[in-house]
Amino acid sequence: MVRERKILSIAIATYNMESYLRRCVDSVLSPHVLDDIEIMIVNDGSRDGSLEIAREYEKRYPASVRVLDKENGGYGSAINLAIDQAFGKYFKTLDADDWFDTESFIEYVGKLKYHEADLIITHFSQEYVKNERSVPVYYFVEYEKPYDFRRFLIQEKISRPVLSMHSLTYKTEILRKDGFRLSHCYYSDMEYVLCPIAHVRTIVFLDLVVYKYYLGREGQSVSAAGFVKHFDDCKYVCKKLVDFYTERHSTDESAIGLNIGYGVAMVMNDFITVMFGTLHEADPVKARREIKEFRKYLKSRGGDLYLIAMQRYKLYNKIIRKKKRVKPNPLSS
Repeated sequence: MVRERKILSIAIATYNMESYLRRCVDSVLSPHVLDDIEIMIVNDGSRDGSLEIAREYEKRYPASVRVLDKENGGYGSAINLAIDQAFGKYFKTLDADDWFDTESFIEYVGKLKYHEADLIITHFSQEYVKNERSVPVYYFVEYEKPYDFRRFLIQEKISRPVLSMHSLTYKTEILRKDGFRLSHCYYSDMEYVLCPIAHVRTIVFLDLVVYKYYLGREGQSVSAAGFVKHFDDCKYVCKKLVDFYTERHSTDESAIGLNIGYGVAMVMNDFITVMFGTLHEADPVKARREIKEFRKYLKSRGGDLYLIAMQRYKLYNKIIRKKKRVKPNPLSS
């Protein structure tokens, strides 16, 4: 089949998500936008009924739904395949346990037809399982206005200081620059947020809550148990981003370089939080070993990220000493 150019490619990576996949796909199957979008369901070696569900949608909507079936390789490998196969002008990810607000999505696709920015940013909402609470996350800026990203400092312009995968829509060509590839592991979404923005020159914010981010599901990688289980992946991605910044952007004084550095520092600080909090509670011996090794690694990289990290080390050591009422950790000296 000859594929037509679409306005938007949506990548839905699924691994054993049969319980959520229908809700996810149904949220984007509005007849108002079907001709403008392609939905790529990437089955990452699922062992449940995810592939059968995906094939069902492909059969019903052959012009809009494609199934990309592959061996299990992790979230990053699934998104990499979708980027390679995409026919859309723009590209957006949607996790199989999440969904879009359909009405906002229809309006969003309509607006994409008339914009040419390298990066489109929309609001999203956090959907909590336990208390069925929905918490919108807004970006308070001038909407529909093209901003020059070389002069746009994230931490000064928007109330939420870190961009999120759930808010981003890249021009597909931006994701194909420099042979961009996500790591084949958990937490590679932060690479998706920070690495491609090196090539972004213009951004536009739309005043729409499009993405519904589902939180609190058992076994979720962002849960405390998930961080402990996949700690090595978290560490790998954090180090990869630190290397990306220090080797390529630490001397870039434009807003783009500063935005990347700021974003990497926030990821690094989150990783430090995991070591001092979640990992420390689960395995104190491993936590102390990892803290010492990471501090040594950061020192070898030099620069401002190390100084930022040391501030966080002192803060968390102080909190832990107060909470546990133990002697000072010699690693903090």
